[in-house]
Amino acid sequence: MLNKRIRNLLPRFIIIYMLLALLWWALLLFQKNSALTTQRLKVLQIESNLKYQVNNYDIGTLESYDNIISKHKRQQMMIIGEGLVFGISLIIGITLINRAHLQEIANNLRQKNFLLSITHELKSPLASIGLIFETLKRRSLKSDQIKELAESGLSENKRLESQINNMLFATRLEEAYKFNFEEIDLNKMIAGISNHFNSIHQHEIIKLDLPGHPIFIQADVEGIRSVLVNIIDNAIKYNIQKPLIHLKVNQGEHSTEISIKDNGIGIPNAELEKVTDKFYRVGSEETRNTKGTGLGLFIVKKIIDAHSGRIAFYSTVDVGTKVLITIPNKRI
Repeated sequence: MLNKRIRNLLPRFIIIYMLLALLWWALLLFQKNSALTTQRLKVLQIESNLKYQVNNYDIGTLESYDNIISKHKRQQMMIIGEGLVFGISLIIGITLINRAHLQEIANNLRQKNFLLSITHELKSPLASIGLIFETLKRRSLKSDQIKELAESGLSENKRLESQINNMLFATRLEEAYKFNFEEIDLNKMIAGISNHFNSIHQHEIIKLDLPGHPIFIQADVEGIRSVLVNIIDNAIKYNIQKPLIHLKVNQGEHSTEISIKDNGIGIPNAELEKVTDKFYRVGSEETRNTKGTGLGLFIVKKIIDAHSGRIAFYSTVDVGTKVLITIPNKRI
């Protein structure tokens, strides 16, 4: 806590110190400039007295006097101007450096959390699969028990495969992944995904509101499927009650809108803009106790961007979240 407070105060201390130093040097320059001007005026006074053979000639009437005063004012303005430029540049520079530093700290923290999370996510299914094999090896089981263990093992294997695929997909998205755009029936895809999740939970958790006719869009099949699966999976995971998801599709002349609304724990407003950042996970207690790597919505955002689409999140804590996706009907 103390180190964090020091890190937060250090940039401010540096800015204050540098500004005070700048002010001090500006004051010294003002004094030096004034002293130099005074000496020039004294020299001009002596020269004028000697020239006109008087004791105290009025040098204020001379052009040389005006030149000295004018030069003095220009130098003062130059000191003020350069000081302001330097001071503003200093503040902007330190602010940008501090912002980049804090961003780097946040990124490192996310990566650290990701490594901790992914270690658990990979070890957990492997441990479960290993335990299943140990049980099969050491005990004589009935066929229904073997079947139950096999189903559990397959489920853990699919979970492991899903996590690995997400990591690989996230890596490819940041490099040179090429999407395969083709005409797809969105209604058919959504119905298939809905049936899959409903069958896993053995009851209807997804309620569909789809047009009675096919909806065709030009899109990457695996990409759009990944978007829908990730969002629905989040709606199920981040829920402390019986999940209920409303999925609605509307097609306009130029674009198609997909609305996915759940009754989950919701997302705080302050974190809505961060949920699609790589490795980011909402910092609530429910989230920390929920399986995940912080890659799902990052992948979703990347895919939607590649389709020249938009994604928006609307959420109320303890009420639920609505995800609104807009995709062009044809490839732009």
